[in-house]
Amino acid sequence: MKQFFKTLLAYLLITFTWATLYNEILFDNTLNQMAVGWRGTPLFQFGFLTMVIQSIAIYVLYSKFYEGKNPLKESFTLIFLVGVFDICYASFIEPATFEVNPVWKFVLIKLLYSVVHFALVGLAMTFVFKINKK
Repeated sequence: MKQFFKTLLAYLLITFTWATLYNEILFDNTLNQMAVGWRGTPLFQFGFLTMVIQSIAIYVLYSKFYEGKNPLKESFTLIFLVGVFDICYASFIEPATFEVNPVWKFVLIKLLYSVVHFALVGLAMTFVFKINKK
């Protein structure tokens, strides 16, 4: 159970920090200016619930398959298996569903966010799931 809370804490910390940097500093208002029909203020409870669910998925996947033999390779493989759905949704389904303009810029910004986000999480998970070799 301790490892689950470490996973949850690491995921929340990385996600909040990177999302704040991304949304408030790097691309302040850029995505809102490109998209039509987005909420002015996001519903925090749904974002938090999503992070908890994603933390559970990460914990289960790493607990079952992470061996620590090649930590970075294993971690990035596992985290991008979790992240591929989020990356595809944010980068390709959102611009296919919502009116965004220009589409290419929206896709690149979303891809940047998602790939960096999951790379940071994958790196953190190498420490959360560090296997002590005796």
